Amino acid sequence: MASFAKVPPLSCSVAAPTAAQADLGDPAGHYDAAYWDSWFAKVSRGSAFEWYCSTSDLLPLLRAQFPESSTRYILHAGSGNSDMPFELAAHGFPRCLACDVSPVAIEEMQSKKAARMSEPPPSSPDVSLVEFAALDVLSSLPPSYSCSFDGVLDKGLFDAMMSDSSPSSLSRALTMFRNVGEAMKDGAVYVCVSLAEEHITRLLVGVAE
Repeated sequence: MASFAKVPPLSCSVAAPTAAQADLGDPAGHYDAAYWDSWFAKVSRGSAFEWYCSTSDLLPLLRAQFPESSTRYILHAGSGNSDMPFELAAHGFPRCLACDVSPVAIEEMQSKKAARMSEPPPSSPDVSLVEFAALDVLSSLPPSYSCSFDGVLDKGLFDAMMSDSSPSSLSRALTMFRNVGEAMKDGAVYVCVSLAEEHITRLLVGVAE
């Protein structure tokens, strides 16, 4: 059964689109690798892009949910080229699998990890347990990840999957939750950062009831 915890609102923000992003169109509702490969190649161009909020915004919530952070295995679903997995490692969350549908984003992050691994501590935190994988959450995750994760971090992935109230959007969102849920341990926590548009809050209220 789903359970929901009320937490203080985060100071989320959505930046004005750049010219390159405007050319690609609104990212809402896009879930294919080709679109996101173009997005990371043309919009972020190697610079980390954080959706909605920063690591410091999330740390109090994550520490409350995962008091024994050093042993917790976190799945950052739809991670893009966010530096959050590295920043979490620096703040006591060393075990993280960051996955995204875009091979371009994942290759970028694997290169960044290799560069950080070449820097001796303390100039760089230990990121040896941070992993990156090109995975599509609309497909079943590899069996090796079954019942593996203590928590899931979703910053905007749910919003991208369920961009409107159409049956196809609902089907995508439920497929994502089912596939990610199979990778979660019993009692694991799903942390979702969303703009909480009306069609999304209606769905969550219905599930909670």
